[in-house]
Amino acid sequence: MAKSQEISFSYFSQKKIIYAIVLLLGTVVYFNTLKNGYNIDDELVTINHRLTSKGISAIPEIFSSPYYKDEMGYSFEYRPVTLSSFAIEHQFFGDNVFISHFLNLFLYIVTVFFFIKNLFVLNVKGSKYFILFSALLFAVHPMHTEVIASIKNRDELLSLMFSLIALHQSLIFLLKGNFLRLLIIVILICLGLL
Repeated sequence: MAKSQEISFSYFSQKKIIYAIVLLLGTVVYFNTLKNGYNIDDELVTINHRLTSKGISAIPEIFSSPYYKDEMGYSFEYRPVTLSSFAIEHQFFGDNVFISHFLNLFLYIVTVFFFIKNLFVLNVKGSKYFILFSALLFAVHPMHTEVIASIKNRDELLSLMFSLIALHQSLIFLLKGNFLRLLIIVILICLGLL
């Protein structure tokens, strides 16, 4: 009995160490984005945006409007969850570039966290070194730089984050059942698509 508790504690400690290393390194690598200002595309969803500048009260209108629309009548895309996140942010912080970059970094860290959780579920009897290497590669890969550094790219962060959470819920459903998880999975996939 004591040996079983010792093994599970050791496994739990290894998991915590992997989470800590990867999340800390991911934060350190992209921490420099917090000092960035707005770039050209960020103004499409932030400063004086026709909807997000209204705050939370604009959320119903956001869900019935295109992602982008200008005075000349050009409009495209439909990303209401992303615009709603900017409206909520604007409600509490106004046009604050630091907060926008901080929230992108936070969403990225949550995304990395669920990436690691999925690796642990998928690789139950596998190597902890494989999980550590895969998670580190994902967390610090330069391909993610633009997504984190550009405020407008929150749509990609949210899409991947909701997808990874839906995958995690799917894996747990396959292991444990519970049909309520199917509803959660459908909601998460819809949020990722929107």
